[in-house]
Amino acid sequence: MREPLIDPLDALQLALDVAAVPHHPLDERLHDYQKDSVAHLHAHPRAGLFLVPGLGKTAIVLSALTEVHLPALVIAPKRVTEEVWPEEIAKWRPDLTYSLVRGSPEQRKQRLAENTDLHLITRDTFGGDLVSRKKPKYRTIILDELSGFKNRASQRWKHANRLTKDMPYVWGLTGTPTPNSLLDLWPQVYLLDRGARLERTLTAYRTHYFAPGGRLPNGIITNWTLRPHAEGIIQNLVKDLCLSIDQSHATYPVKNDVYHRFDLPAKARKAYDDMNRHFVAEVGETLASVEHAAAKTNKLSQIASGFMYHSGLVGAEESDEGDITHHHMIRMEMLQEILADAQGAPALVFYRFNEDRRRLLFLDGAVDIKTPHAIDRWNRGNIPILLAHPASAGHGLNLQRGGSLLIWYAMDWSSELYTQGIGRLVRQGQPSPAVAVHHIIARDTVDEEVLDVVQGRITRQDALLKVLERGKRK
Repeated sequence: MREPLIDPLDALQLALDVAAVPHHPLDERLHDYQKDSVAHLHAHPRAGLFLVPGLGKTAIVLSALTEVHLPALVIAPKRVTEEVWPEEIAKWRPDLTYSLVRGSPEQRKQRLAENTDLHLITRDTFGGDLVSRKKPKYRTIILDELSGFKNRASQRWKHANRLTKDMPYVWGLTGTPTPNSLLDLWPQVYLLDRGARLERTLTAYRTHYFAPGGRLPNGIITNWTLRPHAEGIIQNLVKDLCLSIDQSHATYPVKNDVYHRFDLPAKARKAYDDMNRHFVAEVGETLASVEHAAAKTNKLSQIASGFMYHSGLVGAEESDEGDITHHHMIRMEMLQEILADAQGAPALVFYRFNEDRRRLLFLDGAVDIKTPHAIDRWNRGNIPILLAHPASAGHGLNLQRGGSLLIWYAMDWSSELYTQGIGRLVRQGQPSPAVAVHHIIARDTVDEEVLDVVQGRITRQDALLKVLERGKRK
């Protein structure tokens, strides 16, 4: 039997409960759009805040919490859980108590038993720690970076689904709700409204609003495309639930994109072309799996960066370990030129592979963001070069006070991580009027296709087809 949809009368009563209790006075530092967002959360027990990075989603949520919402559970990426939320609580709601749930399973169990207003837990550990509880003690669950729950088949989503099912208040926060396509939206919205707006199942949603975009000879659908007018219909269906605010509501620095292209040296070019032909042979021309094909481009990206891991060459698992062939250092030389031209300005440098990181750490003044207190030191202007992988620093971190120079040393296929990464510096509170975003690109390599994908010019499938075509020409 299907579970019932959320009763509108129950939702109304929950909103009335919020209206009936004293509210924490809104901080005068809040912007008008933030105050409107607080009102949205008060009026909607289950709601989404789809605000671009840098608009202060954490401050909004903290300002919206009343005694009716407490105790509350915050589920967020690890670094956001451990660094952003404690800092924001101290800044916006020092009256609230919190417990940071981390450490060994036994330590986390002890922290969860503490009587406090907020429990802060990472999205990588919350499932095992909380899902087994028969009767959660929380009134509100806050899913910070809701897009991290876009995969309905993942254990993370299944755990969140169980936790949010009977929760009175559920708030989802993200700046990138549809990083790949509107198919990503259904799992996220379902956690908020249990299927009231976008169909009860993902299959029904996909069938209703999408059409097969490609099929293999055996009938397997390789991708889905939006039906005519479906995008507008979907947006209208969720607009009452999910508040969307863009950069026009805040003072943002200007983003200046700068591109640095280089040619591979002859030996590296030959190694790249040989690997590109190998890619064509392994993947074939039908692209049965876009994810599989994208993973197979790792070797191409590595050679473009100047090295290649030996792992994965004969069907083995791809990894960042083992023997390495070194091909060139031109990408590093270009980075050094950018840093020299910046004349000592602090730089946030995003890398992709562990070997990239190993090389970058030889730079004078380079510090990995995972180093204790690195974020605080960066924001105080005490780190010349901050190194970060976008997956560990792409969501929620406030890095704008440390500098206005961002360099993509190397990128992967994720438009979400690209957007969120730029949002670490191009955000409200950036003291500089402009942020320079530099991209280092190996000419006539997969770097070009990755750039087109993350900047939204072509789909990942079309980009991979271009990589195939280049391999067949060589």
